[in-house]
Amino acid sequence: MSEKSGSKVKTELDREVLRCAICGLVQYLTRSGNCRRCLRPLPPKVAPVIPPPPPQELPGDDRQLFEHWPNRETVENIGQRIRQLRESRGMTQSQLQARSRVSRSYLSRIESGQMTPSLGTLEKIAEALGVGLNRFFIPQSNGEALMEDPFIQGLRPYLRQLNWEQWQSILKRLQAISDHVTSNGRVPHAPQPAKSERGKLEPSARRQAYPHASGHR
Repeated sequence: MSEKSGSKVKTELDREVLRCAICGLVQYLTRSGNCRRCLRPLPPKVAPVIPPPPPQELPGDDRQLFEHWPNRETVENIGQRIRQLRESRGMTQSQLQARSRVSRSYLSRIESGQMTPSLGTLEKIAEALGVGLNRFFIPQSNGEALMEDPFIQGLRPYLRQLNWEQWQSILKRLQAISDHVTSNGRVPHAPQPAKSERGKLEPSARRQAYPHASGHR
């Protein structure tokens, strides 16, 4: 078979095969676009339309709608607990990042409930906060909130140094303050000295505050 005849066969194979709607003749598409038998126009060529595949939603893909997450409530609760524990320790996200080696943007998305943290990430955050993993999955109680208050956290190093009698003395004073506040119906505020007078005490007040310091310089 010559090269010319081979090219002709290939051209015929590439041509579209149509069926005339009038006479029913099956034929190649002619250059004029008319049927070879009845000379009527052949049906127009219809290009096949292939629909594009739907976008694949991966677990970490931002295109996945947050409302469709089956564990949305759990993820939100974990993020809230991490934020509560961080704020109760007076830590910023940048400080937690430095301690946990977890990026700040990742921490922000975890706390806002927009990212599901891995177990390894939770372990790093728990170690940085000084808590166990179970603290991320249980609700915060009133007693826990009190113990994690920044004021109480600041007192804990000093309270460890007290003995039983000193504890009892402090409790009695706190009870007296509480009874006084309850009877007045408001929290009393101690007057603050002026800036120029701060650090200065009257001689009598200084002797009362520092009874062992008189006579020693």
